[in-house]
Amino acid sequence: MQDAPDVVVLGGREPSTADEMARLAKLSGLDVPVARYSFWKGDRANPDLTRDVAAFARRNPAHVIAKSIGSLIVMLALRDHGVRTRAALFLGVPVKRLRYENRIDLLSDHCRSTPTSILQRRDDPTGSFADLARALGRSELIRLHELPGDTHDYADEDAAALVRTWWAGLAAGWPC
Repeated sequence: MQDAPDVVVLGGREPSTADEMARLAKLSGLDVPVARYSFWKGDRANPDLTRDVAAFARRNPAHVIAKSIGSLIVMLALRDHGVRTRAALFLGVPVKRLRYENRIDLLSDHCRSTPTSILQRRDDPTGSFADLARALGRSELIRLHELPGDTHDYADEDAAALVRTWWAGLAAGWPC
Protein backbone atom coordinates (compact mmCIF):
# COMPACT_ATOMS: atom_id res chain seq x y z
CA MET A 1 0.00 0.00 0.00
CA GLN A 2 1.02 3.58 -0.60
CA ASP A 3 1.88 5.46 2.57
CA ALA A 4 -0.10 8.69 2.69
CA PRO A 5 1.70 11.17 4.94
CA ASP A 6 -0.09 14.16 6.42
CA VAL A 7 -3.58 13.06 5.50
CA VAL A 8 -6.40 12.72 8.01
CA VAL A 9 -9.36 10.46 7.30
CA LEU A 10 -12.61 11.31 9.09
CA GLY A 11 -15.69 9.14 9.19
CA GLY A 12 -19.31 9.99 9.75
CA ARG A 13 -21.61 10.25 12.74
CA GLU A 14 -21.69 6.53 13.58
CA PRO A 15 -18.66 4.54 14.80
CA SER A 16 -19.24 1.99 12.00
CA THR A 17 -18.14 4.63 9.50
CA ALA A 18 -14.56 4.23 10.76
CA ASP A 19 -14.64 0.69 9.35
CA GLU A 20 -16.26 1.96 6.15
CA MET A 21 -13.56 4.58 5.66
CA ALA A 22 -10.83 2.03 6.47
CA ARG A 23 -12.28 -0.26 3.75
CA LEU A 24 -12.35 2.66 1.31
CA ALA A 25 -8.72 3.55 2.09
CA LYS A 26 -7.68 -0.08 1.59
CA LEU A 27 -9.58 -0.31 -1.71
CA SER A 28 -7.91 2.95 -2.75
CA GLY A 29 -4.45 1.63 -1.96
CA LEU A 30 -3.79 4.16 0.81
CA ASP A 31 -2.30 3.20 4.15
CA VAL A 32 -3.94 5.75 6.44
CA PRO A 33 -5.53 5.58 9.88
CA VAL A 34 -9.10 6.71 10.45
CA ALA A 35 -9.62 9.28 13.20
CA ARG A 36 -11.91 8.45 16.11
CA TYR A 37 -14.37 10.97 17.52
CA SER A 38 -14.95 11.83 21.15
CA PHE A 39 -18.70 12.18 20.53
CA TRP A 40 -18.97 8.49 19.55
CA LYS A 41 -19.10 7.77 23.29
CA GLY A 42 -22.11 10.06 23.83
CA ASP A 43 -24.96 11.66 21.94
CA ARG A 44 -24.56 10.74 18.28
CA ALA A 45 -28.00 12.05 17.30
CA ASN A 46 -27.01 15.66 17.99
CA PRO A 47 -23.30 15.54 18.83
CA ASP A 48 -21.24 18.37 20.25
CA LEU A 49 -18.43 18.68 17.72
CA THR A 50 -16.33 21.19 19.67
CA ARG A 51 -13.64 18.75 20.89
CA ASP A 52 -13.38 16.99 17.56
CA VAL A 53 -13.11 20.24 15.61
CA ALA A 54 -10.34 21.38 17.99
CA ALA A 55 -8.52 18.03 17.65
CA PHE A 56 -8.64 18.28 13.86
CA ALA A 57 -7.43 21.88 14.02
CA ARG A 58 -4.45 20.90 16.20
CA ARG A 59 -3.49 18.26 13.65
CA ASN A 60 -3.84 20.79 10.78
CA PRO A 61 -3.20 18.22 8.05
CA ALA A 62 -2.18 19.03 4.51
CA HIS A 63 -4.90 16.75 3.12
CA VAL A 64 -8.18 15.39 4.39
CA ILE A 65 -10.62 12.71 3.31
CA ALA A 66 -13.90 13.17 5.18
CA LYS A 67 -17.31 11.57 5.04
CA SER A 68 -20.56 13.26 6.03
CA ILE A 69 -20.24 14.88 9.48
CA GLY A 70 -16.46 14.63 9.03
CA SER A 71 -16.76 17.22 6.27
CA LEU A 72 -18.67 19.47 8.70
CA ILE A 73 -15.82 19.11 11.21
CA VAL A 74 -13.34 20.21 8.54
CA MET A 75 -15.50 23.19 7.57
CA LEU A 76 -15.90 24.27 11.20
CA ALA A 77 -12.12 24.00 11.71
CA LEU A 78 -11.62 26.32 8.75
CA ARG A 79 -14.12 28.86 10.11
CA ASP A 80 -13.30 28.69 13.82
CA HIS A 81 -9.58 27.88 13.84
CA GLY A 82 -8.29 29.08 10.48
CA VAL A 83 -7.20 25.58 9.42
CA ARG A 84 -6.08 25.52 5.81
CA THR A 85 -5.67 22.11 4.28
CA ARG A 86 -4.08 22.02 0.85
CA ALA A 87 -6.81 19.78 -0.55
CA ALA A 88 -9.91 17.98 0.65
CA LEU A 89 -11.95 15.04 -0.55
CA PHE A 90 -15.50 14.93 0.84
CA LEU A 91 -17.85 11.98 0.51
CA GLY A 92 -21.58 12.15 1.16
CA VAL A 93 -21.76 15.81 2.18
CA PRO A 94 -24.77 16.18 4.54
CA VAL A 95 -26.52 18.82 2.42
CA LYS A 96 -29.88 18.43 4.20
CA ARG A 97 -28.28 18.90 7.62
CA LEU A 98 -26.32 21.94 6.47
CA ARG A 99 -29.50 23.52 5.11
CA TYR A 100 -31.55 22.66 8.21
CA GLU A 101 -28.88 24.20 10.47
CA ASN A 102 -28.43 27.23 8.18
CA ARG A 103 -24.81 26.22 7.58
CA ILE A 104 -24.74 25.79 3.81
CA ASP A 105 -22.47 28.86 3.70
CA LEU A 106 -19.80 26.80 5.51
CA LEU A 107 -19.63 24.50 2.52
CA SER A 108 -19.52 27.39 0.04
CA ASP A 109 -16.83 29.19 2.06
CA HIS A 110 -14.74 26.03 2.35
CA CYS A 111 -14.96 25.34 -1.38
CA ARG A 112 -13.95 28.91 -2.26
CA SER A 113 -10.76 28.64 -0.21
CA THR A 114 -9.71 24.97 -0.40
CA PRO A 115 -9.38 22.78 -3.49
CA THR A 116 -12.10 20.20 -2.85
CA SER A 117 -13.30 17.11 -4.66
CA ILE A 118 -16.70 15.85 -3.60
CA LEU A 119 -18.11 12.39 -4.25
CA GLN A 120 -21.88 12.30 -3.82
CA ARG A 121 -24.33 9.54 -4.69
CA ARG A 122 -27.06 10.55 -7.10
CA ASP A 123 -29.73 9.96 -4.43
CA ASP A 124 -27.73 10.00 -1.17
CA PRO A 125 -30.32 10.25 1.64
CA THR A 126 -28.36 13.10 3.28
CA GLY A 127 -28.61 15.13 0.08
CA SER A 128 -28.67 14.23 -3.58
CA PHE A 129 -25.97 15.11 -6.07
CA ALA A 130 -28.36 17.62 -7.69
CA ASP A 131 -29.00 19.30 -4.31
CA LEU A 132 -25.26 19.54 -3.70
CA ALA A 133 -24.55 20.97 -7.15
CA ARG A 134 -27.28 23.60 -6.74
CA ALA A 135 -25.97 24.56 -3.30
CA LEU A 136 -22.40 25.03 -4.52
CA GLY A 137 -22.65 26.59 -7.91
CA ARG A 138 -19.39 26.84 -9.85
CA SER A 139 -15.86 27.33 -8.61
CA GLU A 140 -12.45 26.53 -10.04
CA LEU A 141 -11.55 24.88 -6.73
CA ILE A 142 -14.41 22.34 -6.76
CA ARG A 143 -14.59 19.00 -8.54
CA LEU A 144 -17.98 17.27 -8.19
CA HIS A 145 -18.29 13.57 -8.94
CA GLU A 146 -21.69 11.93 -9.14
CA LEU A 147 -21.80 8.28 -8.13
CA PRO A 148 -24.78 6.02 -8.83
CA GLY A 149 -26.95 4.84 -5.98
CA ASP A 150 -29.22 5.87 -3.17
CA THR A 151 -27.15 4.98 -0.11
CA HIS A 152 -24.79 6.87 2.17
CA ASP A 153 -22.16 4.10 1.89
CA TYR A 154 -18.96 4.98 0.03
CA ALA A 155 -16.72 1.93 0.57
CA ASP A 156 -16.93 0.55 -2.95
CA GLU A 157 -14.77 0.36 -6.05
CA ASP A 158 -16.43 3.35 -7.76
CA ALA A 159 -15.53 5.63 -4.85
CA ALA A 160 -12.09 4.03 -4.45
CA ALA A 161 -11.25 4.70 -8.11
CA LEU A 162 -12.03 8.39 -7.59
CA VAL A 163 -9.96 8.47 -4.37
CA ARG A 164 -7.02 6.95 -6.28
CA THR A 165 -7.40 9.56 -9.01
CA TRP A 166 -7.59 12.35 -6.40
CA TRP A 167 -4.45 11.13 -4.61
CA ALA A 168 -2.51 10.64 -7.85
CA GLY A 169 -3.58 14.11 -8.97
CA LEU A 170 -2.27 15.62 -5.75
CA ALA A 171 1.07 13.93 -6.26
CA ALA A 172 1.20 15.38 -9.78
CA GLY A 173 0.45 18.89 -8.54
CA TRP A 174 -3.26 18.95 -9.36
CA PRO A 175 -5.07 20.94 -6.67
CA CYS A 176 -8.01 18.54 -6.28
